[in-house]
Amino acid sequence: MSTFTLKGNYADNAGVQLAMKEAPGAEAFTPLLEEAKSYIKFFDTPQEQNLEMLWMLERAGFTIVSTTSTFGAEQHDPVNGHWAVTFAG
Repeated sequence: MSTFTLKGNYADNAGVQLAMKEAPGAEAFTPLLEEAKSYIKFFDTPQEQNLEMLWMLERAGFTIVSTTSTFGAEQHDPVNGHWAVTFAG
């Protein structure tokens, strides 16, 4: 079973950038990553994006190993932050 790390970067409601460290077997995740890039940008906070990405991964049959996040402001302010999810599948 391969382990992957997906990182999301969120800045002032401008959207989200997703990046995944290349690893053997990453092609198994590529279709979900493409879906996530167009879908996850509709969530207004990095917290929501992080939770939605966790749900998408679990729904696709991946196992969540760990998740981390850092957010730079209160929910009602423009929010900057990033999050990462390590998962196996």
